[in-house]
Parts: sequence; structure tokens; C-alpha cells
Amino acid sequence: MRSSTEIANEIIQKFVESKAFSVTVLEIDTQTQSDWVMLKTDPNEFRKKMFDGDWAHENRHPELGSIRVLRIVTGHDGITRAIARQGEFLFAYPRQ
Repeated sequence: MRSSTEIANEIIQKFVESKAFSVTVLEIDTQTQSDWVMLKTDPNEFRKKMFDGDWAHENRHPELGSIRVLRIVTGHDGITRAIARQGEFLFAYPRQ
């Protein structure tokens, strides 16, 4: 079985190559949990600027279980990330 980070990498790569994206539900397990970090704010819009400065809670990760990938965004830092929601919180992968 493929891990959630492998699937997220595939989703990101597909978006980079063709700008294609569809909402996807992934399963977070103990091996991939720390690869995702919580966003400090819940933005009104998903834009590049959401990754400016100190944007992540580095020590906050999603719970085990399902997480819904809502969007792919390339930040001003040039890194393309998956944005996902679990409950009331937003998370990003990769955490860089």
C-alpha cells in the first residue's frame, strides 16, 4: 500500500506537469504523520503569500486517519505544496 506522502507527491507532480487537480482523501499513518504541518492561519484564499515568513506550526501534525487534500499551491519560495484539511485545521505537505 502506498503511503499518504507518496500519493501527495504524485498529486503535486501531476499538478506541476498539467495543472490538473481533484480533491483527494488520504490516510495519515504513524510513518507519514510528521511529514504534514499545521498552518498558523486559515486563509480566506489559497495564494502564494500564505507561505511567506513563519507560516507553519512545526510541531503540530494531523491526527491519524483521513485528511482531505483541497488544493495545490506553489509558494513564493518556489515549493509546491498540498494543502489539506482535517477537522477544523489546515495542513501542508511538504513541510519545508
